[in-house]
Amino acid sequence: MKAYLPKRWDYYEETRSRQKPGWLKGMKELVQAPLESSAEYAAVIINSMETGIPSVVHGNVPNFGPPGSDPAKSGAHLIPNLPRTCCVEVPCLVDRMGIRPTAPGPLPAPCAAVNGRTVAVQELAVEGALTGNRERVHQAVAMDPYTGMKLTLPGIRCMVDAMFRAEARWLPQFRGKRGG
Repeated sequence: MKAYLPKRWDYYEETRSRQKPGWLKGMKELVQAPLESSAEYAAVIINSMETGIPSVVHGNVPNFGPPGSDPAKSGAHLIPNLPRTCCVEVPCLVDRMGIRPTAPGPLPAPCAAVNGRTVAVQELAVEGALTGNRERVHQAVAMDPYTGMKLTLPGIRCMVDAMFRAEARWLPQFRGKRGG
């Protein structure tokens, strides 16, 4: 320890030694100034839920309804031309009732096609991760458009196998499994 830190490092002393003149006055002014909301969604959401003043945020929610909805009991599709099981970003109304996503309807066909492919890749990856099915992970990576532009299918298989080997200790669900 002494070889790397010959002198004890003290955070308080270190920061105190770098303080600019007048820092205390500046801090007092900040503390005494009126509070202002930041542009962060959390501040907007909390304000609307506490005051009842409505706001709109763009939130990531399940495609079958508001957070906490039961997909088995909900027939809703916020975006009907995407799978109900995916997460979608839609305008959400916020007030005392909480966060309520809107249903903007179907995407234009080209957008739905691009998003649908991305959702399919993610679903395969999640299925592979949850079940320990290596083949599903191989399929997910092979379906990714960017990976397909850069590597052949044998190259993708080699890369994914190398990733499994390199990260084996963090992926216990894949231990001892070959194809699924």
